[in-house]
Amino acid sequence: MHYANHHISPGKKQWTWGNHEFGYAWGSQSDRRRCRGEFGPYIEIMAGVYTDNQPDFSFLQPGETKSWSQYWYPIQKIGPAQHANLTAAISSRAFDGRLKLGVAVTSSQPGTVITVTSKEKTVDRFKRDLSPARPFVETLKLPSGVVETDLLIQVSDQSGRELISYKPKTRARSQVPPPASEPAAPADIASADELYVTGLHLDQYRHATRSPTSYWCEALRRDPLDSRCNNAMGLWHLRRGEFNEAQSHFVKP
Repeated sequence: MHYANHHISPGKKQWTWGNHEFGYAWGSQSDRRRCRGEFGPYIEIMAGVYTDNQPDFSFLQPGETKSWSQYWYPIQKIGPAQHANLTAAISSRAFDGRLKLGVAVTSSQPGTVITVTSKEKTVDRFKRDLSPARPFVETLKLPSGVVETDLLIQVSDQSGRELISYKPKTRARSQVPPPASEPAAPADIASADELYVTGLHLDQYRHATRSPTSYWCEALRRDPLDSRCNNAMGLWHLRRGEFNEAQSHFVKP
């Protein structure tokens, strides 16, 4: 289970090279062979504030600090969790008029009380001694006409203090974000600022069909002394060992 402030750590992902010859080629370089000589899939599980601290995309200014907290803890037997905090995680799955309910805790919690209610009426109540090694897993029958979104699941310690609660929400259909599109051609971009930033974006994301240099060169055609684009072009040539071309951009007054 990964727990963090989603306003600061906005997401997480599982990344893989994918099922294609290109992906297989990279996977063969980054994973161990299985017993039959095959390469298993390479997977990275990523979370945290990577959008803010990768050096390709952001820089610390002099005297600047960035700090955040994130937590990981193992869960077992309850299945995928729908809700969690630092004390416990809840898994809730309704099917065929029944509810499979799981609760995992991060510390010893003797006398834990798990209560399931629907419209303020008790559906079921359990009292268990829970610990990280001993999660709660039960399947209970739902009253006729009760659906998962009617339920409120509350977990309290032996003194009555709430450890966690969860009320499933109705799934809402939302609009799919539009797919990413290529930027306009350099000549069609009005400002030098946008030309520089567009080139920077293409360079950072290693765009497959658009070159960043055409945007920086267009900005330099309009203003040969644009320091940002001269620096970008200088670095571009420097990485390729084209030192004279790099120097011509770096020494512009």
